[in-house]
Amino acid sequence: MTKPGFPRPRALLRDGAVAVLAQPVASASAALVVALVCLVVLATAGRTAATEHQVLAAIDDTGSRLIAVTDPGGQAGIAAESVPALASIDGVDWAVGFGGATDAVIEAPGSTTGRLPTGVPVRVLVGALPPDTDLLVGRLPQHPGEAVAGKGAARTLGLTSGAGPVTTPSQQAAVVGVVRLTGGLERFADTVLITADPATTEPLRFMFVAASSAAAVPSVSRSVAAAMRATDPSQVTIEEPTAVRELREVVSGRLGAGARQLQAGVLVVGVIVVSITMLAMVAARRRDFGRRRALGASRTVIVILVLTHTGFAATAGALVGTAAGLALVATTGSLPTASYVVGNATLTVLAAFIGATPPAVLASRRDPVRILRVP
Repeated sequence: MTKPGFPRPRALLRDGAVAVLAQPVASASAALVVALVCLVVLATAGRTAATEHQVLAAIDDTGSRLIAVTDPGGQAGIAAESVPALASIDGVDWAVGFGGATDAVIEAPGSTTGRLPTGVPVRVLVGALPPDTDLLVGRLPQHPGEAVAGKGAARTLGLTSGAGPVTTPSQQAAVVGVVRLTGGLERFADTVLITADPATTEPLRFMFVAASSAAAVPSVSRSVAAAMRATDPSQVTIEEPTAVRELREVVSGRLGAGARQLQAGVLVVGVIVVSITMLAMVAARRRDFGRRRALGASRTVIVILVLTHTGFAATAGALVGTAAGLALVATTGSLPTASYVVGNATLTVLAAFIGATPPAVLASRRDPVRILRVP
């Protein structure tokens, strides 16, 4: 059962589809405007958004999410069990800890001690190495006592195959791989890292915590200070990547603001042109609308008919314009994200509806008697 003057929704949709075919010029014009808006936005603001995404991803990779916990004087007594505690904090991707440095030594029978220092620092490793660690040769350590060496350390110790023994004054370990550390851990590039025993009591000198995003760094930093275990926390320094994070905010603000302003300008022009196009369509169909009103159609039905016509034309235009825009942007190698593409198409269709609303209301307010009167 439907209200008087208000047909079934299916009938309204059918009439809207028929109107698209009955008014090919107006329909094609509206679709063309929407397609051009989608194309222009993707080719300009969309390309800027893709560039912004790539730049921000590059900044994130350089350590804007990395929090450094250090014991400069070696007096804080940071417990090794702090690492798993920090890794379990919400918003933390990974955490790793390093002990104090000792020199690797080589056997030298002619010396007074029987050993000579090599100048290669050796540190205890607590926790797993970061996921972006580059494995150059061999494998990553899996058991306590296994070690990995930085490229420079491996060259100095003659571990060209990525495997061999390494000795310190207090222990001996087996190097099983050569790695390249990145993302803020480059300072340990020429170091040998020995996986610690889970029950180790050796204090740590460094801990690094990676937040899940740059925005989460301040809250994660506060959680790190609360969850860290040390005999003298006042000796601990917690450093946030403020400079990199500020650079990220500046890049995001400038590129993002420019893209949004450009997109808004194009959409405003699209709304105006769609409004003019639909006004012409309403003028061409004034007798059809007058006849419907005379037969009992409500003003709401007339508005819905105009908006349905616009919706079909705008959707077709958005699909064509998005496909053309993506094909154009793909030639530059800077594709925007899927969410941006879908959001842009949706926003453009909504803009078409906004532009068609005044003509739709105008059509519904026309006097059917005046429209149908024969001179």
